[in-house]
Amino acid sequence: FKEQLKLFTTHSTETLEQAQDNQEVSLGGILTNFKTNVDKKGKLMAFASLEDFWGGVELVIFSDVFEKFRDLIYLDALVWIKGRASTKEGEKAKIIVNSFVPLEEVFQKVPAKLHLLLGKQDWDSNSLENLKRVLATSSGKTAVFLHVNTNQERLTLRLNSAVSLNEQLLHTLRDLLGEE
Repeated sequence: FKEQLKLFTTHSTETLEQAQDNQEVSLGGILTNFKTNVDKKGKLMAFASLEDFWGGVELVIFSDVFEKFRDLIYLDALVWIKGRASTKEGEKAKIIVNSFVPLEEVFQKVPAKLHLLLGKQDWDSNSLENLKRVLATSSGKTAVFLHVNTNQERLTLRLNSAVSLNEQLLHTLRDLLGEE
């Protein structure tokens, strides 16, 4: 799931400290240290930790969100979450969670943008035709942005076509364009 985390998250647990307090963030990982409490209104809320490949962060799941996503919130669940960063000075960062998506469904349920970087390598019409063909075979709803590095600047183009993100497309694009 490392690729999904890179594509569909704004932060990792490692970069969360850089988020502004109350900034909307999205992360993915495995739920650990799960426990429920009763809030002041007598409703069930939860606290958990989310661990990714770089570390962990505390999640606060208030009763309305807990009730709505209860089936997805359990120990060892692989999830993508969206919420607000709580990064008050002197405190360890936390996330006030607004929504959950099972990690295996993130390709279908979370809007994304695909950014492709064309470096300084030689690009001829054949290479561009291959890229065009690959993108055409995966028609979908994900916007595609092409970033072209020249000697002086980086040009960004939004392509008219949109793709359906999946592991096969990402693998093919990596083979064609390189790892980045």
